Amino acid sequence: MEVTCRPGRSPGIPIYTLRRSAGALPRPTCLLAFLLAAAVALAEEPTRVEVTKDNSIVLLSGEIKLNAGSSSQIRIKGNQHMVAMMFDTAALKGRVVKSATLVCYKGDAMIDGLTISTIQADWDEMKSNGLSAGLPGVEGWGYPGARFPAITGGNAFSLVCQAPSVVKDGAYHWAV
Repeated sequence: MEVTCRPGRSPGIPIYTLRRSAGALPRPTCLLAFLLAAAVALAEEPTRVEVTKDNSIVLLSGEIKLNAGSSSQIRIKGNQHMVAMMFDTAALKGRVVKSATLVCYKGDAMIDGLTISTIQADWDEMKSNGLSAGLPGVEGWGYPGARFPAITGGNAFSLVCQAPSVVKDGAYHWAV
């Protein structure tokens, strides 16, 4: 993931790019990214951050309880499959992110664009699904009965943007 930082004193909203490391199986694309706050920028330089967990959240009634956190590829299908992602942001500590690009390897199908949003609740990669964040003692996503869309996509004070797809070198690039 490549992130550009700028000097400053106010907190910024880091939004990340993903590029799977060598040896890892590529994920076809990403619809939702977990975004965190950063502190003060030290220098203007691109920074790459890695995905630490991800899961395809399916909103179809027959698949809403499925978990794809252990899958080597994440399946998406229109607005019925959303991808939750979390990133290792240690390299961004002490920086303000002024721009970012989400990068994912391209599969066979073309994606015209996507929506990227913060996720307003913690979640377990191996247990989460459309109905539950998969955390012990937590029903739903962040509060009892909440489904995944309730804490993303502009809901629950989540941040959201629309990004058209740009394909370069066999990968999607989405400016955030």
